[in-house]
Amino acid sequence: MWGTLFSAATLSAAALTTGLAAPAQAATINQCTGQHLTGVIRDVEPGAGQRYATLRVRNASTTACLLNGYGTLQLTNAAGRPNPTRTTRIDPGRVRLRLNPGDVADKKLHWTVIPGPGEPDQCQPPSTALKATPPGSHTAVTVPFTFGSICQGGWIEHSAFHTP
Repeated sequence: MWGTLFSAATLSAAALTTGLAAPAQAATINQCTGQHLTGVIRDVEPGAGQRYATLRVRNASTTACLLNGYGTLQLTNAAGRPNPTRTTRIDPGRVRLRLNPGDVADKKLHWTVIPGPGEPDQCQPPSTALKATPPGSHTAVTVPFTFGSICQGGWIEHSAFHTP
């Protein structure tokens, strides 16, 4: 036993005097922000007044970042002003994703183009962009929204970010 302790102490002292580096600590990975990401709405499927689509975001930065949850959505009009937007969370739920540079994550979207009670035929002014703020961020990624008006007060169901 004493030989083992002596050998370990000798090796530790030798490492200190020869300049061997200690094991590196794991780097901290920050939450993704709108500044890390680019995005596009794709795979739009119409059906009986309903629209289903995917918001795909890509880590366009040079460092890895984390996505964990739903984030927020805001529709905007041609003047860049907010359009009414109400959201409801759907599955799949929260999962922690590490996005390395170039990696992508998806978010399911669903909305309706059928006017609700008291809404005009057009529902609300057409939206031209969707701002998606990642969970834990204060900056949004803005993606073109070329699908016209969203009815029922700008109601959008959306999932958490998940792997494609």
